[in-house]
Amino acid sequence: MISHMEHLKSIWHNQLATKSLCKLKQLKIEFCNEISNVIPSYVLNKLQNLEIVTIDSCPTLEVVFETQGLKADGGRQTRLEMQLRTLSLKHLPMLKHIWSGNPNESFMFQNLCLLNVTECKSLIHVFPLSVAKELQHLQELYIEKCDIEIIVAQDELVVRFPIFIFPELTSLSFQDLTQLRSFYNGLHTLDCPVLRDVDVLHCDKLELFKPMSLNYRDNVPVDTLPLLSIEKVHSTSQYSNNRCKNALYIYSCLYMPKMSFLIDMCHAVCYFLLEKINKM
Repeated sequence: MISHMEHLKSIWHNQLATKSLCKLKQLKIEFCNEISNVIPSYVLNKLQNLEIVTIDSCPTLEVVFETQGLKADGGRQTRLEMQLRTLSLKHLPMLKHIWSGNPNESFMFQNLCLLNVTECKSLIHVFPLSVAKELQHLQELYIEKCDIEIIVAQDELVVRFPIFIFPELTSLSFQDLTQLRSFYNGLHTLDCPVLRDVDVLHCDKLELFKPMSLNYRDNVPVDTLPLLSIEKVHSTSQYSNNRCKNALYIYSCLYMPKMSFLIDMCHAVCYFLLEKINKM
């Protein structure tokens, strides 16, 4: 743990032995007032076995992982598989990037299981596109009190609309994200086949559900596409009774500004319940 070092500007020496940090599993930094970069590029490939990163109350921090233009292992083209599983970022008012660039050519962060981001008002987005598309083990995603407009950054090099599949995501919480408009600023598909808990509060610009009648051919701005579709919620709710209760809780508690959308939601719930009764 590195704590209350008010004048600390850099954590790492710029000349480290190759295996000097290979056994480090957990890194916690808090109340360091002058640090701007936690894991610079020259250190990242030495922290392959790092599993838990917690950063709290560092008012000048701008970047967590510096990956801009980075090549793994001094230019070697093989990608390093990072073991990072838990990442918690709280009270970082100047944080702009969790990943400063596109780490796709050098590093894989697919082992990430839990991400918690709270009160990072300057954050531009949560994931680069390349990171988001490889999160095969992400189970819990909590974003709270940030001014982000999108979750995943748009990549101009992507020709077709991306498909985001989170096969292990069970819990999703977006709270007090007043500027959030969409998961991705463009046409995309979001698939969370085992999602159980959805908690969305005070995200006034975010359309949460897609009505059954809405598809990508409708005249809907791409930056306001709904987060989930009713069809996807139905498919996940069929696995257990608990998920049915979660689905009904979502329907009943969310703020829905358009009456027509509310009617569509009610019809969908009634149809879903009738199907369940008929199968009993």
